[in-house]
Amino acid sequence: MPMLLIDVIPGQEEGNRDYVVKNGAGVLAETPLQMLETVSHWMADGGRGLNEFAQNACKVGRSNSAYDAVELIWKAALRGPRNTRGKPGSRRLWLIDLLTKNNIPLEILKTPKPKNKK
Repeated sequence: MPMLLIDVIPGQEEGNRDYVVKNGAGVLAETPLQMLETVSHWMADGGRGLNEFAQNACKVGRSNSAYDAVELIWKAALRGPRNTRGKPGSRRLWLIDLLTKNNIPLEILKTPKPKNKK
């Protein structure tokens, strides 16, 4: 789905905003009037504008990115950072403990990722 961005965290999300807007996958609406204009434009002509932005979003979107991020985080937790003596750092143990306390099993990485919807 296309994105209607209404607020961007300075620094942290500006790159995401630029990527979405540059690729026609969404619009930044800084005021309520801009938001209304965008939705009206998208819905005009039987939703032609919305369909265009939706197609662009499909081209640049990564529907499995959350699964990919979880896999990277879990692998980093298992491997963990090493201190100057080559031993596991305490942050690794803290992260593994946090995941374990929240019942997040290693098997989650073996769960098949959902297929991309087109």
